[in-house]
Amino acid sequence: MSTDKINPICMEMGKINFAGNVNVIHDNWYQHVKTDSGKTDAVALLILSDIVYWYTPTEIRSESTGKTIGYRQKFKADKLQRSYKDFENQFGFSHIQIKRATDRLVAQNLITKEFRTVEYGTLRMNNVLFMEPVSATIEYITNNIAPDPSLLKSKQVSTEKSIGDSEKVNISTETTPEITPEQSKDCSTASEERCREKDGNFINQENNLESQRSSAKQKPIKKKSLDSNQSNAATLRNNTPRKTKKLVKPDYMCPKTIQPYIDVWSTITGRRYRGKNTNTYKQDCQAIKRMVSGTFFNPKDTPTVDKKYDGEKLTLDEWRETLESFSLMRNNADYFPKNKKNIKTLTIKSFLYNAMSPCTMKSYFITCIESAPKLLSPQLKDSNPDYTDYVIQACKKVFDWDLGNGDRATAIKCANKLSKFFVDNKHRISMYDIHYKFTNQQVDELLTMLEKNESPEYPAKPTYLYGSLTYDKLLPEHLDRVGSLLQ
Repeated sequence: MSTDKINPICMEMGKINFAGNVNVIHDNWYQHVKTDSGKTDAVALLILSDIVYWYTPTEIRSESTGKTIGYRQKFKADKLQRSYKDFENQFGFSHIQIKRATDRLVAQNLITKEFRTVEYGTLRMNNVLFMEPVSATIEYITNNIAPDPSLLKSKQVSTEKSIGDSEKVNISTETTPEITPEQSKDCSTASEERCREKDGNFINQENNLESQRSSAKQKPIKKKSLDSNQSNAATLRNNTPRKTKKLVKPDYMCPKTIQPYIDVWSTITGRRYRGKNTNTYKQDCQAIKRMVSGTFFNPKDTPTVDKKYDGEKLTLDEWRETLESFSLMRNNADYFPKNKKNIKTLTIKSFLYNAMSPCTMKSYFITCIESAPKLLSPQLKDSNPDYTDYVIQACKKVFDWDLGNGDRATAIKCANKLSKFFVDNKHRISMYDIHYKFTNQQVDELLTMLEKNESPEYPAKPTYLYGSLTYDKLLPEHLDRVGSLLQ
């Protein structure tokens, strides 16, 4: 039989005896594929059955004899390429559910995941997910044929629960020893003696109080003598009781399981709280507490969020990955359009749920977790970044154009066309090496030309930095007018 150009895992999967159709969940899998709480992991089972289907080879039969003459795999690459979005569209689960389910399959040594950089012609894609089943472990959970013990994960369950880097909780119980009749008698005798001691102390205290009252009656009370010249205001000050200092309100204590989330938020976004008793700090802690417990997203409080996120609990790693993507979108001009707001002004609640625009736009959190940041102009090559940076700096100074805030593509086009113009016309420009050789000289001359040619009716625009009219007519006419262009 011909087995050329076929994944060896496909051949191993073909040897496993599956009952029924290969894309159906096997009955024995329900006893093995479970969540950490011991419940059947329905999401992981569906994903596993789909992966097994793709890795089960297809027989090639001879038309004349009907015999099997070879096998072929269902996918093109050396491994199956399936993204989290593909599983979301196929099964209807959320991104978090799919990711966690695949992580559990990897932890149980049922599948492996690999992220690659793939090139499709001129397009380059990073973090493309490829999956592959572990045939030995699937053989074990299907037909109870035990593989090499080193391939199987230990079934030992830890009693420690943790969220991120928080402290682990250990639960211990103690038994109280039984008390014998002799010990109970001793205890009752000891309690009676303690009662007598208390009664004696109480009597002594009463005697001391009586003696103090009698001595107080014998001593005359000294009254303050007021000076006749003393003013009424001074009298009032002396007789007015002193005010006690106000008690300082203790700082709000953020739960230890929530503090790592606040630390990641402050580190990535640069948010600094004015104090631990501010309403913003308390509200952020409460929002994370609800997010961790799975009560933040619900039909009542966040009705416009997709229902697939209702009841989701976010882990610390997922929180960090989402914030890193969000920071890249907000702080890098190549990933987000113009007019960005300061990331430090956001609260955690507004990041998780966009209550200001309930029907037109999803929250930053939902946007970041469902799709990775994308370059605005990935096809535009910045061949001279220093030239581009000077264009951005000069335009900000002269025209107050913020090209670095999501419009770097305009500066790149300007740098490419302007530098090419001076190189092509170098032989026609007088004293080129003195007045037009360097980057700042070329850019400043272009902006000077734009300033002189603008009018209230036709103000200068960023599009003039790379437009054909600028380099075919306006800039040559300007150089000719100042006497730098030779005929």
